[in-house]
Amino acid sequence: MILACGSEKSGTQTARISEPLPLSDEEKEAEEYKKQFSWGFIDKKGKLVIEADYQDVGNFQEGFCAIKKDNLWGFINKKGAIVVHAKYKTVWAFKNGFARVLNNRNLIGFIDKKGKEIIKPQYDNANDFVNDLAIIEKDGKFNYINKKNKKLYSESFFYADDFRENQAIVETEKGYGLITRKGNFQIKPEYDELRWASDDNLIAFRKKGKWGIMKMDSSILLDPIFQDIGTFENGLAYVVKNDLYGLIGIDGEYTIEPKYAQIWYAQAGNWALVTAEGKHGFTDSDGKVILPIEYNQVLRFQENRAAIMKNDTWAYINQNGQHITGFEYLLAWNFNEGLARAISNQSEAIFINKTGQTQLIVPCTDVRDFHDGLAKVQLHFSQE
Repeated sequence: MILACGSEKSGTQTARISEPLPLSDEEKEAEEYKKQFSWGFIDKKGKLVIEADYQDVGNFQEGFCAIKKDNLWGFINKKGAIVVHAKYKTVWAFKNGFARVLNNRNLIGFIDKKGKEIIKPQYDNANDFVNDLAIIEKDGKFNYINKKNKKLYSESFFYADDFRENQAIVETEKGYGLITRKGNFQIKPEYDELRWASDDNLIAFRKKGKWGIMKMDSSILLDPIFQDIGTFENGLAYVVKNDLYGLIGIDGEYTIEPKYAQIWYAQAGNWALVTAEGKHGFTDSDGKVILPIEYNQVLRFQENRAAIMKNDTWAYINQNGQHITGFEYLLAWNFNEGLARAISNQSEAIFINKTGQTQLIVPCTDVRDFHDGLAKVQLHFSQE
């Protein structure tokens, strides 16, 4: 068997589950082509430690990984042993000890790490358990359940968000509000939209098409004068006025006046700035430019490293904007568990370490990031 190249997948499972449309002839041909390939896992030395026996796989999380066999999904452990036989239409990764599963009737339930269905599939949609509660959807309405499948409220909502300690954002027929676990509204449901705006419980609110910021006691910090407003990170959030992005503090003072086509938080205390011409750069939370705004593309910082692209090649920098590599990669991805995946100028799939040195060469372009010490890799079974 030889390693074969493939394409990178992206995105997440969509919220709404629906029946798939019939495949076109081209899609059927693509499905037949996929049957030549299968997935396994390598360790950080490049050794194949879990044989490539699966049509598809997820990433290891909490010691388990989703696997697809005979068009159904189950789970294996890090030794490659089956812990949940492939019998579900779809599964999601384990989180806080439980995983969501979708049966052949397009209903979602929850299993534990022994594969026991602690909540039988019965919901149209569901989120993972967070703070011992999971959001469930049935017939277009949302509610919360505990791990014994008991609903938190007698009435359901048009929208529900995860609880932060004892409060959650929900939508009723009157509008968005903030509800407590006991069912009392801490913020009356009278807003066009609410969303969390910081880790210390600031809330972004929209009224009459404009966004502002308030505290959990409903006192206003920033008046609703913005087209959009982001989450506060290190005391700053992006705001949009006249279709332009700027950075603002909780005190309402701009650190960057709205003048950019886009601004987004890039982690490690840095913000990405994008001009109307599509050029990218980084500034820190004090407004100091750490990377000139002259690059074609930048990725967010992860593990205090980021990939940047100029003239169709990629390099890596640290959180201070200093290069740890030159522009020597055709493609580049974020760091994960101390390693970043890239495609070299020689079209080799490699992993580099945080000093910029090549640590592993994988003779295949279809290898993914490391999770729990393992990276999934696609193999092609040659007839030769």
